[in-house]
Amino acid sequence: MTDQLKQRLLELAADQTTGDLDHADGLELSKLQNEFPGIDAESMEYAAAAATLAMIDPNEAMPVALRDKLLADAPAHLGATVHRMPQRQTPEATPPSKAPAPWGWLVAAALLIAAITGWWPEPPAPPEPSEPTVSERLAVLQQDAPDLKTIDFGATEDPYATGSSGKVYWSNVRQEGYMRISGLHANDPGQDQYQLWIFDKTRDQSFPVDGGVFDIPPGDEVIIPIDARLAVAEPALFAVTVEVPGGVVVSKRERIVLAAQVN
Repeated sequence: MTDQLKQRLLELAADQTTGDLDHADGLELSKLQNEFPGIDAESMEYAAAAATLAMIDPNEAMPVALRDKLLADAPAHLGATVHRMPQRQTPEATPPSKAPAPWGWLVAAALLIAAITGWWPEPPAPPEPSEPTVSERLAVLQQDAPDLKTIDFGATEDPYATGSSGKVYWSNVRQEGYMRISGLHANDPGQDQYQLWIFDKTRDQSFPVDGGVFDIPPGDEVIIPIDARLAVAEPALFAVTVEVPGGVVVSKRERIVLAAQVN
């Protein structure tokens, strides 16, 4: 019942705002205002004006959803505190009815209620930070890892290795590393792939740690992240072999193209 009375109070306040309140309705309005003394009179005018705006047909119609929200939600915000917006008077302005329409109030109320009821579109979410590139990750490792080792690759006599060179960057503390390779033959992933092996002094040398399978595209230089499948305690040698597509679990080491001995 209270909600119905407040709705009626809003309707009567709207009539008063537009000058359409007759004597009987005026008495009813006074009675309801006495029953709800906690509702600020000025705020009531703004809310009533908002409801009025939702019911009229302006030259540039508001979205239907907003009009519906104004009608449905204005009573819930009668106690909202707002500040009256000044009206701009022009010489041509003439009152269209027996009471001047409070257009400044209407706009202010519409803005207030629309903001409260969530009509305003949310600002676009900031773009998610992009993932750092491999070269950026290597640069961070070079700057932040005090135990970083930089080891030169040496090329073998394998045809794929002709004219190739490179370096290994490895941090044992972080268990993170990269290979910078240039001149290595660009492989066809459907025919063969490269695979890195990390020989650990604390492990059986017959079973080096798999450092990941990778491809070499045509070009001058690539940076390949090392994907060690097991923890490396004390690296002794990094070797790159040519294997079947997908790599192998245990390499026969028939085609080693690059090797980097840790001093």
